Amino acid sequence: MRKIFVRWLIVMLFVVLMSTVFIPMTHAATLSVSPGGIIGAADACPIPADSQTYNSVDKAIECAAAGDTITINPGTYTVGGVAAPLITIDKNLIIVGAGAANNVILQPSTNTGNSGDARAWFLVNAGVNLTVTDLTFDGNGLSIWQAFRHRGSGEFNRVAFNDIQFQPSGPSYAGTAIAAFGNGNVNVFNSTFTNIGRIGVQYFGAGVTNGTFRDNTYTGKGDGDHLDYGVEVGAGANATIEGNVISGNRGVASVDGSTSAAILVTTFFGPGTSATIAAGNNLNNNTSGVAIGFDMSDTSTVNINNNTITNNTANGIGASSAGTVTIASNTITSNGDGIDLANVANATIQRNLIDQNGSGVELANTNATINNNNIFDSNTIGVDVSDATSSGTVINNNQFCNNTQFGVQNQAATIVDATNNWWGAVDGPAPVGSGDAISAGVTFNPFNAISPGASPCALQTNTIGGSSSTGGETVVDESGPALCSFFDGSVNEIVRADVPDLTVTDGSVFCRVIAENGNFVTSQAEIGHIAVIQRGVIQAVDVFGLRMNGDPAPDFNGFVNICLRGTGNFYYLSALQSPRVPQRLSSSQMTIAGQTFTCARIPDAGTVVLTEN
Repeated sequence: MRKIFVRWLIVMLFVVLMSTVFIPMTHAATLSVSPGGIIGAADACPIPADSQTYNSVDKAIECAAAGDTITINPGTYTVGGVAAPLITIDKNLIIVGAGAANNVILQPSTNTGNSGDARAWFLVNAGVNLTVTDLTFDGNGLSIWQAFRHRGSGEFNRVAFNDIQFQPSGPSYAGTAIAAFGNGNVNVFNSTFTNIGRIGVQYFGAGVTNGTFRDNTYTGKGDGDHLDYGVEVGAGANATIEGNVISGNRGVASVDGSTSAAILVTTFFGPGTSATIAAGNNLNNNTSGVAIGFDMSDTSTVNINNNTITNNTANGIGASSAGTVTIASNTITSNGDGIDLANVANATIQRNLIDQNGSGVELANTNATINNNNIFDSNTIGVDVSDATSSGTVINNNQFCNNTQFGVQNQAATIVDATNNWWGAVDGPAPVGSGDAISAGVTFNPFNAISPGASPCALQTNTIGGSSSTGGETVVDESGPALCSFFDGSVNEIVRADVPDLTVTDGSVFCRVIAENGNFVTSQAEIGHIAVIQRGVIQAVDVFGLRMNGDPAPDFNGFVNICLRGTGNFYYLSALQSPRVPQRLSSSQMTIAGQTFTCARIPDAGTVVLTEN
């Protein structure tokens, strides 16, 4: 019995060893394609697949196993069959050009169809991951509806798409380089798109959860009877679009008047679409930089930030309708209109530089929060709120200047809150002040009366320290003497005054120094409030006007800007109050003749005090 058991054990060990030795090991192969390759389209696949070179890209794709790499050497290759160019990719592959993309050119064998999968030159099946690098796909004058009809996932890097068109001037108005619509994400990096019939990359359907289009260049066909969209996101897809240059998309379809855009985002074909358009896109010389929605029922969510959007003929950013649109930290310059939003449920416009557009912002039936923007040099209106606009628009903490007709125009029935804005002048918006005009139906007070610092809307000539004999503002030499006069005709360099036109009866502002350089010239009681004195007085000055009869005038009929030499907290005690109550004013610093002054606006005669804390 023992011998039988030992023999059985030896046999089993031999079987195990033999099975281990003879199981073939799989590995990812690299197949090589070159014009002088041996294996052609009609040949059988060599075994192993990488044992011979190929002269046919089609054959290399057929023979490759899942996970293989196909390296295509420099040359021009015709890809596809005689009847149709369709190549199906049904396994994970890496296809690489050996060298720069323009040295490895793939061209279709014939035209594609115009419906279903027959539209494709390359069809990538669901579940397949495909990586394509350093290749050119050139339609070569043939009719190609989609270069890649992509149901899988993967990446395109340093790929050039040229002349992918299918009746680009109608009736089809088609031609797409990559149509990604499967249950996976297709990322496109560092690639170029030239002479495309309609769309560079189309992200379509809820299966695309985070497609990325980054650092690419799309060059449109310019004016004509055709359409161009560098990227289209729709039917519930989600995409991130970063760092691209998209230009020249200006065509108009004569059949229905459809227009082009650098980027199109829509829920027309299905809900749930969202896009992040960020991180340095340059969208220029298109009809629209970003177009949102095909109709008035779109619900897309779009985040547009840190882009440069310039010289687009209709608008920089336009929406016919949308769910939520956030526009932040962009430069939006020299467009037909800067931002044109209609039927947007929730819009946020903040921290943008919006200048030299037709109108800076156009709103219709849109709830918008507009804050911390620079809106200037508009040919017509800074912000135009139309008569159909929702009641929720708020316009706060912006800078408006040099907008031709209005800073803010409200054509709606409800009042628009436009408080705490700078209007380009210390006396506020016209017709009350001399800044950008506002229309009826706009609440502007309180407003920012202090010129911003480094800003396009900062006062271009500093009037602190000078006035005309009639009270009008004049350009002054900041190195000259201060013009806040004393009764004896002298001046004191610690105080400077800016006198807006008609704010004082005869245009003069007079001063009486109470404390200078921390020392009291007159009694401390002249300040009128011990709590201010206890903070450590640096400078203190009485400021008042003068009536025609020579009596002091406590009422300026407006305001005066006062600067005291030094840095600290700025307090004001009105001469019209009894007892006088100190108010800490918002202040700013200014360098005049090499010295730092702290400046604030006072509404009437009173005492101004600069304190240490």
